[in-house]
Amino acid sequence: MLNRLGIVLLCLSVVGALKSDVELAFSWKQLLFESLPLSEDAYIGSYPYYIPENNALSGLSHYAPGKLSIVTIARVRVGIPSTLNAFCDDDYEKGSSPRLFGFPNFQKNTLKPYFYNAGRNYGRSTGGRGRYSPGYYKYFNSTSQFEGRKYHNSKPYFSSDDDYTLVSVIVPSIHRECDRFYAVDTGVLEYGSSGSYKVQSPAIIIYQLSPNVCSTRQIPLINRMDIPNHVYKNPAGFQRITVDPDPKGSCDDVYYYLPNIYDNRLVVCDYKRGEFWYLTDETMNPVYAESHMSYDGFQYSFPAGISVVNVGSADKDGNANAYYAPIASYGLYATNTKLLKDNKRSYKVGWTDFITLGYRGCDRQSLTQNLDGATGVMFIQQMQFKQVRCWNTKHPLNSDTIGVVYQADDLDFVADIALDADGYVWFLSGKFLKQYLTDVPLTHVSKIYRAKVTDIIRGTVCDA
Repeated sequence: MLNRLGIVLLCLSVVGALKSDVELAFSWKQLLFESLPLSEDAYIGSYPYYIPENNALSGLSHYAPGKLSIVTIARVRVGIPSTLNAFCDDDYEKGSSPRLFGFPNFQKNTLKPYFYNAGRNYGRSTGGRGRYSPGYYKYFNSTSQFEGRKYHNSKPYFSSDDDYTLVSVIVPSIHRECDRFYAVDTGVLEYGSSGSYKVQSPAIIIYQLSPNVCSTRQIPLINRMDIPNHVYKNPAGFQRITVDPDPKGSCDDVYYYLPNIYDNRLVVCDYKRGEFWYLTDETMNPVYAESHMSYDGFQYSFPAGISVVNVGSADKDGNANAYYAPIASYGLYATNTKLLKDNKRSYKVGWTDFITLGYRGCDRQSLTQNLDGATGVMFIQQMQFKQVRCWNTKHPLNSDTIGVVYQADDLDFVADIALDADGYVWFLSGKFLKQYLTDVPLTHVSKIYRAKVTDIIRGTVCDA
């Protein structure tokens, strides 16, 4: 087992080539919508309803049975009419620019004027969005230390009615086996120097999908669960959610893992019992020496912690390895879901329960990664390079086992990586980084690529 203290990091270089197996599925110079319910020059409160150059895709999921692409636009700027959106693949040619419709509809995605009056203002510090610093958020604890692991047992608020608004969803996900869509709504409007507003409690939202979704446009809500405020400090840090189903149980026998990039903690939800608790460890914290980054001439600092959890194949008892990494880190870490699911142990774990798998190389920070269950291959986004890398989890993590599956000069910042039930891996490339950290107008906004997993890893060190 590696100990991060006293380790000398070596810069790992990996050689890769552009893969012809990757196709450009869809592309936008400007995001378009099917039929917005308000006029483009309307206002909600004191803010414009729609500013086209402020919209960029932040997340992607693909529902293969219904040939439906679900995309998100995080509300990190003003003028975003709909945070959760979708389009039907068969309605558009490859490489075209689909028009987005609100998911489940535009009504649920339309903000309310009183949000800007009743919401708590989490205004950001002065200096501009392009100069991200530890004091950037007034509610961002930039010097958080190891706090121990705390257990909370609380029944959350359950709601299956329509009395809610989708405020800001950053990354969507799909539970393939149950045809369920799930995501976290942060409940926060992050408007930079204009001030950020917490207008709702962060919540887990779950919708039912069906293969005929494109013909019916019927997307019923299964549940909406408020995340209790004793398990988080900064709700804007909930950007992703991972589902861990019981292979022997029903679709309700699941645990959700919710990393928080600002609190540096992993929140766990036992869905069936409606209980929440969280775990912390130093391996979930950002490494401040590794938080300074550069991409395409853009210099910035992003001291963010644990951002995503990937669950491996379950053993006979339903437990598996859970892989994770902070954004500001070169390392990759793991624990076991048996620990995560045991709320009685969540405050008694020791440092040996969280292991260091290895280091991905100097300047190899990653916003996200995704694990293909069929092959055991993890696809890894790069914060500072125009490429996507891979690692086969059956092998140790080192310079000899890390490969490059795709790189290209015209590949923009990869904001998300998705996998679908048909064996495809999808890359979302675009301007999310600049949308989030700057105020510059956005052009050539977003691209979606796809490839068969078996094709894209062929000939790499991951194909073994």
